[in-house]
Amino acid sequence: MSENFAEKVQNHRPLKIKQFLSLPSGKAEVTQNPFQNVCSSLLDFSPDGYLLFPDTERSHALIAIRNTHHSPVAFKIKTTSPTGYQVNPRQAILKPGSTQYVIVSAKYENKQRIKEDKFVVHIIAVDDDVSLCGQVNWKATHDESMLHRSVKASIA
Repeated sequence: MSENFAEKVQNHRPLKIKQFLSLPSGKAEVTQNPFQNVCSSLLDFSPDGYLLFPDTERSHALIAIRNTHHSPVAFKIKTTSPTGYQVNPRQAILKPGSTQYVIVSAKYENKQRIKEDKFVVHIIAVDDDVSLCGQVNWKATHDESMLHRSVKASIA
């Protein structure tokens, strides 16, 4: 039996996130999302539903995004509280089959504010010749050609 995507992310230890993995982090709670079937044609997304931050001084969480589409896709992450979080990277182009790990760091002193926040991931398919995030004109993209994935923030 093959592992599901969330298990692969949990077991995967690439060098570029080695430093993140040594920091205290929360577990991702999986819930059903109405856009799951639509978005799954373009990418796998973990966690699906809630992004849990530990109730510690330095709170970090990890989002894994994998392109399952036959062409490149672009994503851009927005939050209801841009000054409350550091998101790295905030946007990227994913080649077919590639995975991007996004580290989200909470900058709040009052961790209870985390419960009020959410993240929205905007996703679009892009042409093969688009290789830089700056080449994606998000403002000119029609809303009906863009998928949206919403993740709520919470404290573990």
